[in-house]
Amino acid sequence: MATLHIYLDSEKLKEMELATSENIPENSTGSDWAKYEIPGINLRIDTNTGDHYLFKSAASVLMEDIPNVISDVVKIISFREEDIPSLPSIERGVYHHQSARAEVKKRYVREGGSLNRYYVLSMLGGNIEDMRNIYFAIRNRSIKPSVSYEEEHEDGFEKEETVPKKILEIAGKIFASK
Repeated sequence: MATLHIYLDSEKLKEMELATSENIPENSTGSDWAKYEIPGINLRIDTNTGDHYLFKSAASVLMEDIPNVISDVVKIISFREEDIPSLPSIERGVYHHQSARAEVKKRYVREGGSLNRYYVLSMLGGNIEDMRNIYFAIRNRSIKPSVSYEEEHEDGFEKEETVPKKILEIAGKIFASK
Protein backbone atom coordinates (compact mmCIF):
# COMPACT_ATOMS: atom_id res chain seq x y z
CA MET A 1 0.00 0.00 0.00
CA ALA A 2 1.27 3.45 -0.85
CA THR A 3 0.62 6.67 1.04
CA LEU A 4 0.83 10.24 -0.21
CA HIS A 5 0.86 13.43 1.88
CA ILE A 6 0.47 16.75 0.08
CA TYR A 7 1.53 19.52 2.49
CA LEU A 8 0.16 22.98 1.85
CA ASP A 9 1.72 26.40 2.40
CA SER A 10 -0.21 27.99 5.27
CA GLU A 11 0.46 31.55 4.13
CA LYS A 12 -0.86 30.87 0.63
CA LEU A 13 -3.77 28.93 2.08
CA LYS A 14 -4.81 32.04 4.03
CA GLU A 15 -5.05 33.98 0.78
CA MET A 16 -7.35 31.48 -0.94
CA GLU A 17 -10.89 32.78 -1.31
CA LEU A 18 -12.35 29.27 -1.13
CA ALA A 19 -10.67 28.42 2.16
CA THR A 20 -12.63 29.08 5.32
CA SER A 21 -10.94 28.97 8.68
CA GLU A 22 -11.63 28.59 12.34
CA ASN A 23 -9.14 29.24 15.09
CA ILE A 24 -7.93 26.19 17.01
CA PRO A 25 -6.83 27.22 20.49
CA GLU A 26 -3.60 26.15 22.14
CA ASN A 27 -2.36 22.77 20.99
CA SER A 28 0.68 20.51 21.28
CA THR A 29 2.96 23.29 19.97
CA GLY A 30 1.69 25.73 22.59
CA SER A 31 0.30 28.20 20.04
CA ASP A 32 -2.92 28.87 18.20
CA TRP A 33 -3.41 28.08 14.54
CA ALA A 34 -6.13 28.32 11.97
CA LYS A 35 -7.88 25.25 10.57
CA TYR A 36 -8.76 25.73 6.91
CA GLU A 37 -11.49 23.97 5.01
CA ILE A 38 -11.87 23.82 1.25
CA PRO A 39 -15.16 22.51 -0.20
CA GLY A 40 -14.72 19.02 -1.67
CA ILE A 41 -11.25 18.50 -0.20
CA ASN A 42 -10.64 16.66 3.04
CA LEU A 43 -7.75 18.56 4.58
CA ARG A 44 -6.06 17.18 7.66
CA ILE A 45 -4.03 19.13 10.14
CA ASP A 46 -0.70 18.01 11.59
CA THR A 47 -1.17 18.26 15.35
CA ASN A 48 2.54 18.91 15.93
CA THR A 49 3.16 21.65 13.38
CA GLY A 50 -0.26 22.98 12.39
CA ASP A 51 0.49 22.26 8.74
CA HIS A 52 -2.46 21.33 6.55
CA TYR A 53 -2.20 18.37 4.25
CA LEU A 54 -4.17 16.13 1.98
CA PHE A 55 -3.71 12.41 2.66
CA LYS A 56 -4.25 9.64 0.13
CA SER A 57 -3.70 5.93 0.48
CA ALA A 58 -4.03 3.61 -2.50
CA ALA A 59 -1.91 1.50 -4.79
CA SER A 60 -2.25 4.02 -7.67
CA VAL A 61 -1.97 7.20 -5.61
CA LEU A 62 0.90 8.65 -7.69
CA MET A 63 -1.21 8.46 -10.84
CA GLU A 64 -3.81 10.85 -9.47
CA ASP A 65 -3.42 14.55 -10.14
CA ILE A 66 -3.39 17.11 -7.37
CA PRO A 67 -6.76 18.89 -7.25
CA ASN A 68 -6.52 22.17 -9.21
CA VAL A 69 -7.92 24.19 -6.33
CA ILE A 70 -4.83 23.45 -4.17
CA SER A 71 -2.14 23.03 -6.85
CA ASP A 72 -0.83 26.58 -6.29
CA VAL A 73 -0.49 26.17 -2.52
CA VAL A 74 1.51 22.89 -2.43
CA LYS A 75 4.60 23.20 -0.25
CA ILE A 76 5.97 19.64 -0.45
CA ILE A 77 4.76 16.15 -1.28
CA SER A 78 5.79 12.98 0.50
CA PHE A 79 5.23 9.42 -0.68
CA ARG A 80 5.97 6.03 0.88
CA GLU A 81 5.50 2.54 -0.47
CA GLU A 82 6.34 -0.53 1.59
CA ASP A 83 6.52 -4.18 0.73
CA ILE A 84 7.82 -3.80 -2.81
CA PRO A 85 8.86 -7.34 -3.85
CA SER A 86 12.62 -7.89 -3.81
CA LEU A 87 12.57 -9.38 -7.31
CA PRO A 88 13.45 -7.85 -9.64
CA SER A 89 16.11 -6.25 -7.50
CA ILE A 90 16.33 -2.49 -7.05
CA GLU A 91 19.60 -0.84 -6.04
CA ARG A 92 19.24 0.53 -2.54
CA GLY A 93 20.34 4.11 -1.94
CA VAL A 94 19.41 7.76 -2.40
CA TYR A 95 18.11 8.95 -5.77
CA HIS A 96 17.61 12.48 -7.14
CA HIS A 97 15.59 13.70 -10.11
CA GLN A 98 14.73 17.39 -10.54
CA SER A 99 12.70 18.43 -7.44
CA ALA A 100 12.31 14.84 -6.18
CA ARG A 101 14.49 12.87 -3.77
CA ALA A 102 13.93 9.19 -3.07
CA GLU A 103 15.44 6.59 -0.78
CA VAL A 104 15.21 2.84 -1.24
CA LYS A 105 15.90 0.62 1.76
CA LYS A 106 15.24 -3.01 2.43
CA ARG A 107 12.88 -4.41 5.00
CA TYR A 108 12.65 -7.92 6.39
CA VAL A 109 9.29 -9.46 7.26
CA ARG A 110 8.76 -12.80 8.91
CA GLU A 111 6.00 -14.59 7.04
CA GLY A 112 5.17 -18.09 8.16
CA GLY A 113 8.46 -19.86 8.63
CA SER A 114 10.57 -17.68 6.40
CA LEU A 115 12.22 -14.29 6.50
CA ASN A 116 11.29 -12.36 3.35
CA ARG A 117 13.00 -9.27 2.01
CA TYR A 118 11.06 -6.32 0.60
CA TYR A 119 11.95 -2.80 -0.44
CA VAL A 120 10.65 0.41 1.09
CA LEU A 121 10.58 3.48 -1.16
CA SER A 122 10.28 6.93 0.47
CA MET A 123 10.15 10.13 -1.58
CA LEU A 124 9.89 13.90 -1.16
CA GLY A 125 9.24 16.29 -3.99
CA GLY A 126 8.02 19.68 -5.06
CA ASN A 127 5.55 18.43 -7.67
CA ILE A 128 3.74 15.23 -8.54
CA GLU A 129 5.22 14.93 -12.04
CA ASP A 130 8.83 14.81 -10.76
CA MET A 131 7.75 12.20 -8.22
CA ARG A 132 6.10 10.04 -10.89
CA ASN A 133 9.22 10.28 -13.04
CA ILE A 134 11.64 9.22 -10.30
CA TYR A 135 9.27 6.49 -9.09
CA PHE A 136 9.04 4.84 -12.51
CA ALA A 137 12.76 5.34 -13.17
CA ILE A 138 13.59 3.52 -9.93
CA ARG A 139 11.05 0.73 -10.48
CA ASN A 140 12.26 0.27 -14.10
CA ARG A 141 15.90 0.48 -12.96
CA SER A 142 16.65 3.20 -15.53
CA ILE A 143 18.23 5.51 -12.92
CA LYS A 144 21.19 4.94 -10.61
CA PRO A 145 21.31 6.24 -7.04
CA SER A 146 23.50 9.23 -6.29
CA VAL A 147 24.42 7.44 -3.05
CA SER A 148 24.40 3.63 -3.13
CA TYR A 149 23.80 1.44 -0.06
CA GLU A 150 24.95 -1.69 -1.88
CA GLU A 151 28.62 -1.45 -0.93
CA GLU A 152 29.98 -3.20 2.14
CA HIS A 153 32.26 -1.64 4.70
CA GLU A 154 35.45 -3.42 5.77
CA ASP A 155 33.74 -4.54 9.02
CA GLY A 156 31.09 -6.55 7.11
CA PHE A 157 28.34 -3.99 7.58
CA GLU A 158 26.41 -2.56 4.68
CA LYS A 159 26.13 1.23 4.58
CA GLU A 160 22.41 1.17 5.33
CA GLU A 161 22.46 -1.49 7.99
CA THR A 162 23.49 -1.94 11.59
CA VAL A 163 23.44 -5.75 11.47
CA PRO A 164 26.17 -7.67 9.61
CA LYS A 165 25.00 -9.65 6.60
CA LYS A 166 26.17 -12.91 8.19
CA ILE A 167 23.76 -12.48 11.11
CA LEU A 168 20.90 -11.88 8.68
CA GLU A 169 21.88 -14.97 6.70
CA ILE A 170 21.93 -17.07 9.89
CA ALA A 171 18.57 -15.65 11.02
CA GLY A 172 17.09 -16.49 7.62
CA LYS A 173 18.29 -20.09 7.94
CA ILE A 174 16.87 -20.38 11.47
CA PHE A 175 13.45 -19.05 10.36
CA ALA A 176 13.49 -21.30 7.29
CA SER A 177 14.09 -24.40 9.43
CA LYS A 178 11.06 -23.73 11.67
